Amino acid sequence: MAKDSDKNIEQSGANLGGENGSNFGNSSENLGANLSGNLDKNLGENSNFNANSNVNFNSNSSGNFGANQHPNFAQNSAPNSSQNPNSQSTEQPARPRSHYILPNLFTAASCFCGVIATIWALNGNYEKAVVYVFFSLIFDGLDGRVARLTRTTSRFGLEFDSLADIVAFGVAPAILCYCSIGFEYGKLGALVSAIFVVFGAIRLARFNITTGTYEPNVFIGLPIPTAAITLCAWVYFARANEIVSGAWLVLVLALFLAFLMISNVRFPSFKKINFKERQFNKIFVILVLLCALFYLHAIVFLLVVTTAYIGYGVIRAVYLFVNFKIFHRY
Repeated sequence: MAKDSDKNIEQSGANLGGENGSNFGNSSENLGANLSGNLDKNLGENSNFNANSNVNFNSNSSGNFGANQHPNFAQNSAPNSSQNPNSQSTEQPARPRSHYILPNLFTAASCFCGVIATIWALNGNYEKAVVYVFFSLIFDGLDGRVARLTRTTSRFGLEFDSLADIVAFGVAPAILCYCSIGFEYGKLGALVSAIFVVFGAIRLARFNITTGTYEPNVFIGLPIPTAAITLCAWVYFARANEIVSGAWLVLVLALFLAFLMISNVRFPSFKKINFKERQFNKIFVILVLLCALFYLHAIVFLLVVTTAYIGYGVIRAVYLFVNFKIFHRY
C-alpha cells in the first residue's frame, strides 16, 4: 500500500515535472520566438522609418535649402540699394574725368612755355626766353591751386607737373645760361648747365617722395621754379648791361643754385598765409605794391625778390647751424 502510494506520488511528480518542463520549454521557445520576431520586425520598421526619414529629410532639406535658402541668403548678404536707400548716402560720388582737365591744362601750358623759351634761347632772343619762363612760373603756380580748389588732385597730375617742371625750369634756364654766357667757357659752361638740370630733377624726385612727411610751411631745398627764375633774371641782367668781365659769376650762381636745390636748407613756402579779414587788407595792399614795382622794372624786381628770398633761407640756415654748434659745445 505504501509502495503503491509512493509509486503514484513519483509518477505524479514525473508527470508534473515532464509536463511542466515541456510546457516551460515551450513557453520559453514561444517567448523567445515572439520576442525575436517582434524585435526584428520593430527594428525593420524602425530602419524603414529611419531610411524614409533620411531620404525625406535629405531630399526636402537639400531641395528646400538649395532652392529657397541659398537665393534668400545671397540676397540678404548682398547689399541692396533699393531696400536701403540711405546705404550710399555717406559715399561721395566719383568726379567726372572732365574735371581733371583744367589743372592738367595749366600744367601742359607751363611745359609748352618752357619749350618755347628753349627755342627762343637757341635763336638768341634771350628776352623772350625769360618772358616765357616767367609765363611757365605763372601756369605752374595755378595748376596746383586749381587742383586743390576743385578737389581734383591726382597722382597723374603730380607726375605730370614734375615732368613739366624739369622742362620749363630745368632745361629752359640751362639752355638760356649756356647760349648766352656758358658757351664762352667751353666745357665748363656745358658742365654747369648740365648740373643745373640734373640737380633740378633730383629736387623734384625728392619732393615727390617726401611730400607730407615734413611741415607744409617750408620747402626742403630751394624750389626749382625759384632757382629757374633767379638764374634767368641774372642772365638777362648781365646781358642787358653788357657785363662781360663778371659774366663768370653767373656760372657760379647757377652752380650755387643747383646745390641749394638738393640741400636741406629750409625755405618758406607761404602755404599757411592767414587770409582772415584783419590781415586781408594788408596782404592786398602789399600785393598791389609788388605788382606796381614789377610793372616799373620787371627784371630788377625779380632780382631783388628772388635774391632776398634765397638770402633769407641761407642766412637762417647758417644762423641755426651756428647756434646748434654753440649749444652742443657748452
